[in-house]
Amino acid sequence: MLNQEADIFLPRKKGYVVLDIESQGYLRFCPIEISVVKFSPEGKCLGRFSSFIRPSAARLNPRVTMLTGITIDMVRNAPKPEKVFAKVREFVRDSVIVGHAVGENDIPIVDHFYNTLFHKKFTNLYVDTFYWARQLYPELGDGHYNLRALAEHFSIQTHGFHRAEEDCFTTGRLYQILWSTAEALSVSERINVLRAFAHKNDPKEKADKIPLNYAMLPVYCPEGRHRVKDVAVTLWTNGGRNIMRLKFHQLPPEHFTAYMSRHQQFCWHEPAENVWVAEKITKSQAHKVLYRLRHHGFSLFRRGKAHGLFSHANHEPSVSPHAAERR
Repeated sequence: MLNQEADIFLPRKKGYVVLDIESQGYLRFCPIEISVVKFSPEGKCLGRFSSFIRPSAARLNPRVTMLTGITIDMVRNAPKPEKVFAKVREFVRDSVIVGHAVGENDIPIVDHFYNTLFHKKFTNLYVDTFYWARQLYPELGDGHYNLRALAEHFSIQTHGFHRAEEDCFTTGRLYQILWSTAEALSVSERINVLRAFAHKNDPKEKADKIPLNYAMLPVYCPEGRHRVKDVAVTLWTNGGRNIMRLKFHQLPPEHFTAYMSRHQQFCWHEPAENVWVAEKITKSQAHKVLYRLRHHGFSLFRRGKAHGLFSHANHEPSVSPHAAERR
C-alpha cells in the first residue's frame, strides 16, 4: 500500500479529524480509550466522539494507570472494540487525520481493527504533528517534541495529558500553530521542508536496504566524548535466543520509547536507566530497531562481538553483557 502520510497544508484545505488512543503498554493492540474530534479548516470544533474500550486483558499495566489515571474499574464494563470502532468508522469516514505520533502509534491500531472487524484497510490520509514540529522547530532539540513539552512551549492551555479527548484538543491547537508557521515560510524554505517530506516518504528509499553489519560498527569507548544521540549496542546469544541491549547516552526520546513499548513480543524491558533489553529478537527485527535509530539521527556503537547476528563471521564467541559493559 502506498504511504498515506500527507503534508502539513492538507488539513487546512479540507478540514480534519484529530485522533488519539490510549492503550496498554504491554499488548500490541489493546486500546482502552479512543477519541476523535472533527475540526473545520480554521480549527473550530464540529463534533466529537469518545469512549472507553473494554480491554482484552484482565488487568491494566500499572504504568498505564499511573500515566493516564484510567483504572480497570473504568474500562471493565466499557463497550467492546467492535462497537466502538463501528462508531469511529462512521464518524471519521474519509476525513484527513491529524495526530501526534499518529502514524506510529494510533493508525496501526485503527488499521488492525478495521481489518479484523470490517475486512477493510484504514486508508485515510494523515498528518503527524510530531514530525512537523521537528521539521519546523529543529532548535527545540531532542526530548522537547512530546505533546506536553510542545504545549508548554507554545503556551497551549490544557486540562491534562494522556487522556484521549483532551489530547485531541491539544493536538488540534498544536496543528494550527504548526500550519501558521509553515504558511509563513518563504518560498525557498517551504520548498525545502516539502522536499524533505517527499524524500522521507519515497518508497524507493525503503526498499532492499543492505543489512547492517554489527561487526563493522565502531567500538563504544566509555572515556570518549559522546553526543546526546549515541547508542551503545550489545548483541549476544543465550540458549539459542538472540538478545539485544541498547544503552542510550541520555534519556531516549518519547517516540522511541513508545515504539519499544508497543513491541513487547520482543520481551523489551528496562533493567537500568536509559537501558533497553530485548531477550528474544530475530535478526530482521533487530535490523528494524537499528534502522529506526539511524533514521532518527542516532549514532550506533558496538560493545563486544556478535555471535552470528549482523556479522559475516558466524563463529565469533558470544560476549556476556556484563563483560561488554566493562570494556
